[in-house]
Amino acid sequence: MQDLARKAIDYALQNNWREAIKINKKILSLAPENVDALNRLSRAYFELGDIQSAIEWANKAISVDSLDPIAQRNLERYSLFSSSSPAEKIEKRISISTTFHKTFLEEPGKTKVINLLHVGDKRIICSMGCGEPVKILASEHRVSISSFDGKYIGRFPDDIARHVINLMNKGEKYKAYLKSWSEGEVKVIIRLESSGKFTAEH
Repeated sequence: MQDLARKAIDYALQNNWREAIKINKKILSLAPENVDALNRLSRAYFELGDIQSAIEWANKAISVDSLDPIAQRNLERYSLFSSSSPAEKIEKRISISTTFHKTFLEEPGKTKVINLLHVGDKRIICSMGCGEPVKILASEHRVSISSFDGKYIGRFPDDIARHVINLMNKGEKYKAYLKSWSEGEVKVIIRLESSGKFTAEH
């Protein structure tokens, strides 16, 4: 079962959603109440544009675990499309795409794309969507990134962490978003919301 789960995660990291569907369905044939597989299957259908199937599989995950945060988050995302006409769905996708584009638009001195180190559990990362807000957790010497339900994703390189901590200690405010993920690499974009600037060397 673990080997199949690893295969399913690897296919998701490669954006090979059709193969991911096959593997997750195989897992569910052996363990019908495997919430991780249900969530991965829901996500795969969403990525392929089959919103109705994505909702059905997310609801199955909720029926197994009504408090599962991944399934809850997915259903919130899918609700943007579920009751729309085809034209409205296209319009909403364009609107969301535009919002993501603005979020990911790099502004000198205001945003920075960061490759995270010591990346966390692939299962958590695969359940998240690009453009999803994430939490910045700063300690005395380290900055980590987590999902909003507290799941660890990764941490900043030490030099960037020191710079961000220094600015945060001066009162600067940041927002962070998951920019992209693939096998072995997770990127976030952080945006300075207040008056400071990233210095050129960072």
